[in-house]
Amino acid sequence: MLLESSDGASVELRIVGYEFPSAPARDSDANWLVVEGRVRTADGRAWTFRDPCLMTDDLPRMSRWLRAVADGRVPATAVPVPESRLLAFTEPNLAWSVGSVSADEVVVRTHLSLESAPRLLAGDVELYEYFVELRLTPAALRGAAAAWDDEAAHFPVR
Repeated sequence: MLLESSDGASVELRIVGYEFPSAPARDSDANWLVVEGRVRTADGRAWTFRDPCLMTDDLPRMSRWLRAVADGRVPATAVPVPESRLLAFTEPNLAWSVGSVSADEVVVRTHLSLESAPRLLAGDVELYEYFVELRLTPAALRGAAAAWDDEAAHFPVR
């Protein structure tokens, strides 16, 4: 899934596989997924990460949230964003929030913590404190949700 902002920032997330591909079904570790990320800020800083930071049941939550944002059903939240207003997961590497909403553009924040944060900041910021803002159209959000669903289909709950 690639989210490209009108100002040049981008966040790309790709599921590269199960963390424990041979784990037996119903094992508590069977559904951890390794995510590869490529991040670029509007000012051109870029980094990558690769970490087992999502579970199979997180995948549909992400696409549902993107569609809800596109439909204007997720309100904007000021910074600092209370945890209760984030789309967050078991591992706190990734989270999402909405910065602003208008008829033709939504500002989505991708919060990057721990192994997903830029290496220069890793360990120096609080969870969810660092984020990249992405200026996106509702159509781009719906397209990203569909792309995420397509990718997630390859990684069913085991």
